[in-house]
Amino acid sequence: NQTQSPRLAEIYVPKGDIQTIIFQDGTKVILNADSRLKYTPGFKLFSREVELEGEAYFEVTKNKIRPFTVHTSGVDIRVLGTKFNIKAYTDDQAIFTTLVSGSVQIKERESAHTALLRPDEQCIYTTHDGRMRIHTVDPQVSLGWIHGRFVFENETLEEILKQLGRWYDVKIFFRDPQVAGYRFTGNVGRFDQISTLLRMIEKAYDISFTISDDTVIVSKK
Repeated sequence: NQTQSPRLAEIYVPKGDIQTIIFQDGTKVILNADSRLKYTPGFKLFSREVELEGEAYFEVTKNKIRPFTVHTSGVDIRVLGTKFNIKAYTDDQAIFTTLVSGSVQIKERESAHTALLRPDEQCIYTTHDGRMRIHTVDPQVSLGWIHGRFVFENETLEEILKQLGRWYDVKIFFRDPQVAGYRFTGNVGRFDQISTLLRMIEKAYDISFTISDDTVIVSKK
């Protein structure tokens, strides 16, 4: 009899929610809104491999015999024991891997090119050209979502509203496309309503938001 590979189990976290998973080996994963994690049900017995669509923070239990691997749409992240964040939403143009402690190896699937990350470094893999760039960052900027905050550092309004849309489950429509490129830096808590945060942005910048049903329409004042 041939031994069949175990089927993957799946966890999906809907928009507006966050979920924490503790695997059998003690590895902790926090999944952000609109994220999907697939894994082998006999996780500890077979292999420590998961597939991620979306964003997740990992605290991986060290095991030299069975390295931990995260598969995304473009890169594989391999670790022994470490803390790191991966942002790999399918509608983004890049995959962001941010290392808090330990070390991780990132492998580009097509070319097999690899990069080694050290603490306080972030790898940006751009999906359209397969390039990997590494730079030094403050990891807490990438981890704001874990602590109930939106943290932006020189990010475009398009990217910011994309993140807000995932949390508040709204669609974004830019009436004036040039507004999408405006850049912002800020650190605010998650409010019950998206309107509270949008009004704060309106006060500081020449931008107007109109909320209609589940759509936010963005235009210049």
